[in-house]
Amino acid sequence: MKLGRAIILSCSILLSPLAQAQTWGDAKQISAEESPIDIKLTGWGKASIKRATTNEGKADNVRIGGLNHAVTVEKDGYRAFVIIHEGVPGSFWHQDTIQNMATKAFSRVTLEMGDYFDLDYGAADFRLLPISFTENDKKMNCAYYRAYWRNYFARGHICAPAGQALSQEAAKIFVAHIAYKSALVPADEGKLP
Repeated sequence: MKLGRAIILSCSILLSPLAQAQTWGDAKQISAEESPIDIKLTGWGKASIKRATTNEGKADNVRIGGLNHAVTVEKDGYRAFVIIHEGVPGSFWHQDTIQNMATKAFSRVTLEMGDYFDLDYGAADFRLLPISFTENDKKMNCAYYRAYWRNYFARGHICAPAGQALSQEAAKIFVAHIAYKSALVPADEGKLP
């Protein structure tokens, strides 16, 4: 793999855009309790995690590596995917526009995109992009998000129940209640509107 090359991620295979990482191990399924990712929303938590995975990457010099943690979440008709890439301090992330990232993540459908908006959450600056598409003859309303900060990179999406709207406020609340080690710490336990 060449440096700076974009990597497409699927839910079953996790690869990071960490520019220094050259070799990635297979994604390993872990229990929700083992995952460092949690959703700090009332009624969600670890119980909402339907699948959790982790994998590691190493550069040729073995001093530089990275971790990927991902979860698939479902609750009350909402569906979400959260992935956190963690590198060593000084990691360089291959960056792409949020529109391109959403298009790659949802490559099997034609997306309608809204205007992106930003959310500051701790040390992270998240960008969120409203997207919609048709699935099984129902309109799906979602928000794709991503953030780069320090040696972390987060991305994923949240979708409202089929046929229902997803407000900017709901998308912001979801993202601001993703917990990951000491890198993402919600201020409180939230509740979706």
